[in-house]
Amino acid sequence: MKKILIGIDWGGTFIKLGIFNFKGSLLGRYRLSSPEFSQPSRFFKYLRKRLEDIFKKKGLSLSKVKGVGIGAPGVINTKEGFIYYLPNIKGWENFPFKAIFEKEFALPLALDNDANLFALAELKQGEIKGVKNAVLFTLGTGLGSGLVLEGKVFRAKTSSFEAGHFPMDFKGRKCGCGSRGCIETFLGSNYIVKKANRILRKKISSPKELYQLALENNRQALEIWRDFGYKLGVFSAGLINLLNLELIVLSGGIAEASTFFMRSLKEAIEERTMPPFLRGVKVKKSKLRDTAGILGAYEFIKERLSRGSFR
Repeated sequence: MKKILIGIDWGGTFIKLGIFNFKGSLLGRYRLSSPEFSQPSRFFKYLRKRLEDIFKKKGLSLSKVKGVGIGAPGVINTKEGFIYYLPNIKGWENFPFKAIFEKEFALPLALDNDANLFALAELKQGEIKGVKNAVLFTLGTGLGSGLVLEGKVFRAKTSSFEAGHFPMDFKGRKCGCGSRGCIETFLGSNYIVKKANRILRKKISSPKELYQLALENNRQALEIWRDFGYKLGVFSAGLINLLNLELIVLSGGIAEASTFFMRSLKEAIEERTMPPFLRGVKVKKSKLRDTAGILGAYEFIKERLSRGSFR
């Protein structure tokens, strides 16, 4: 096996890692604990150790790796591979990630915002393929978002389209980004859990537990999910009005509960979208599921290597 690429999806709770050959076949998929990556001083040592263990068990050599793609949950200078900050993971402010990574591993690195890479995966292999204008939401610890315009993932000097940090409340609750009232403070997993604990008057620790209660037809759990969908739908309507979108794709762990919030989401879009922009708009759940992040990271490093960006 001559060429191996690594794709990493860096989430707020877990890091997913995929090993691919250059043609895109997935050779192995792994999940690591994100807290182990919360300190830059430990990150590179820990990642090297885990990669060495994984490759040894698979009978592969790290020398076969030709590049690594990483999607990180924050504001990134993609060209420079520089992390400005990660709203939900402290300790990575103004960090020259690419420079240090390539020095430590002697491998080309392509770094981007994680939701951008989710969108890239959907554009190459998923629901956005063949679509000109679309938004991809990653529903999880925060509200990640990737934008496709005219058939390309939108990027500016920094990893733009941080839609989750669009302010929706003038005096709202503090957000992980440092601002207040961002839409993420209404739709992030921590908000959902706190709201559920308050309404249900029982302790739950994750949206997954709320999903289980909804499966049991718990009236309050169903209403919490309905409200979640409506708020996401109102926000989506604003983006449709702004960008004349054709498609909204839902990805991430919370998207698994879409059975309980898709209807209210679509109702809000129909109520709040300007009629000329509403025609033909679709909302779909990603079929790539939890492979989207690593697939997008693989596609990104392959794309950069193929066009000679590292020469």
